[in-house]
Amino acid sequence: MADQFKKFRIFVSTWNVGEADPLDEKDIEKLLKSNVEVDFYAIGFQEIKTGAKETAKSFIKYDDWAQAVMEFLSKKSFYLIESVRVQGISLSVFASIKHLPYVQFVKTEIERTGVAGAWGNKGGVAVSCNIYGQKVCFLNVHLSAHLNNDDARIDDINEIMKEMEFGGNATVQSHDLILMFGDMNFRIDHFSREEILNHVAEKNYPVLWDKDQLKKHKKVHDLLAEFEEGTLDFDPTYKYDPGTDTYDTSEKKRKPAWTDRILWRVHPEIRTSAPPFTISLIDESFKNHKTFQQSDHKPVTGEFEFKIVDIPFLEPLLSIEQQGDWMTDRNGEYTVELYGGMRWNSKDYVGLYKHPLQDFRSYQTYMYLPDLRKRNSSSSSSSSDDEQLVQRSPQDVSTETNDRVKHLTFKKSQITERGMFVLGYFSYNMQCLVAVTKPFQVR
Repeated sequence: MADQFKKFRIFVSTWNVGEADPLDEKDIEKLLKSNVEVDFYAIGFQEIKTGAKETAKSFIKYDDWAQAVMEFLSKKSFYLIESVRVQGISLSVFASIKHLPYVQFVKTEIERTGVAGAWGNKGGVAVSCNIYGQKVCFLNVHLSAHLNNDDARIDDINEIMKEMEFGGNATVQSHDLILMFGDMNFRIDHFSREEILNHVAEKNYPVLWDKDQLKKHKKVHDLLAEFEEGTLDFDPTYKYDPGTDTYDTSEKKRKPAWTDRILWRVHPEIRTSAPPFTISLIDESFKNHKTFQQSDHKPVTGEFEFKIVDIPFLEPLLSIEQQGDWMTDRNGEYTVELYGGMRWNSKDYVGLYKHPLQDFRSYQTYMYLPDLRKRNSSSSSSSSDDEQLVQRSPQDVSTETNDRVKHLTFKKSQITERGMFVLGYFSYNMQCLVAVTKPFQVR
């Protein structure tokens, strides 16, 4: 019997970088290394630099950490689904290029919880999208600091869950799957610093975890109780003397704690029914990375196996193909073929991107598309969508090619550089690329 599931690997990383400069390519590769093929990356940072220079740059490009990771992963055939930042909190989500047609309805949201909700040094940033029809929310948080602010951290979580909205009735909690990670700042109660250090030296992690503030709240907080977490069988990730593997020796001598966490939550209705997917943490992948010494925190990573029930006729919504030879002194020809599930919008565009593709914003030039609805009245323009799984139906496959293919042209004045390129179709309704061509050369 054929496997009824599609299997994916999701790699999650969180790190409070303490205003350090971005890693070089060699260290990024070390941090994101996996023993198996990865399909999606969700990379969260806290305390990236927020000076005047960095803030000004953020209005025209991604933050330096997101940019560095994007440049590295694009060389590995990953593209940036979306990146979102509020002050020092940054989240970037990537997918293997082969999954691009099946990642839809991309939205972002931020929530500030610092200084009565007016300051973004604490809070959360989120990317919401449909992955093969499942609504997934990636949520990176940075909660209130200090040992005695335990209740404030719970208030932060409540506010983030209550205030974040993704259009319509979509909230964080309405997603099928939530992956929540970040510097949650929960500490270890009841033990002195010396007692914690002794238990860490002897690897008595269960003794310490039993007094972990987050674990305590999960027993009584209804929403947190729905989240799962891997076993904390590694050294606490905070607080170190930067540049060392030594816990805080400053005058304050803060107690070590597992401040940096990765949690996940499957919607309760899915858990109690025939599940369209399952997700599980790969135990050996859940770890801190003590060799990274740039910050007073250590990065934490975890990998998940995401198994989705295979759906018949789950196919791309359209195809786009470059036609003929492209040269800088002539028009560039291409074709777009829409299928029945695709909803055209007058703000849809095709972009010309350098290869390898990094993200939907990095086009060299673009063109809005003519009205593509004429081929099929069912593919009406719409500024809203129910965000359910969009897929081809069997009858779409048998439609005559001449009725569903549009021949389009980039003017030669727009084609100014030589090199390797791809064309990408951006859907305004879904806020993402839904198809790209194979790489081709402009001569």
